[in-house]
Amino acid sequence: MDYSTIKKLLDKYWEGETSIAEESQLRDYFNQEEVEASLKEYKALFVYVKQEQAIKISNDFEANLKAHLAIEEKAPAKKRQLNFYILRAAAAAIFIFGVFFLYQKNGALEQQKDMVYEDTYEDPEEAYLKAKEVLLLLSKKMNKGTGTAAASMKKAEKATARIKR
Repeated sequence: MDYSTIKKLLDKYWEGETSIAEESQLRDYFNQEEVEASLKEYKALFVYVKQEQAIKISNDFEANLKAHLAIEEKAPAKKRQLNFYILRAAAAAIFIFGVFFLYQKNGALEQQKDMVYEDTYEDPEEAYLKAKEVLLLLSKKMNKGTGTAAASMKKAEKATARIKR
């Protein structure tokens, strides 16, 4: 067969449009000793198919396969079934605990709503001074943290500037 015919058949083959007879022609061509140099890369594919078709299975293959499958089917089935029931029981337990704790939390919230909060200080002026003292302390701590963060940012900016140079 000439190169142009084989090339056309290969193009049809890769498109999936070849007939069985055309594929047979391709297999016959590529199973020859002499193949066009540009088509040698396809030879391995067609030779592989012929070699695989020549392989025969042993007479006891089916019996061995059935025995092997029977062993595999028995062991995992019980394990899967056991795991399934364990997972169902665990899910039910988690659901029950979740409902219990949600109920407890809602009960605690209802009790807190019913509580009447009493003032800690009798004198409003004393309460005002204590609140002012606490807020000043909080402000100092926040300013100190902001200063530390600003210093860290300056160090980072200097390092970035050095890297960019």
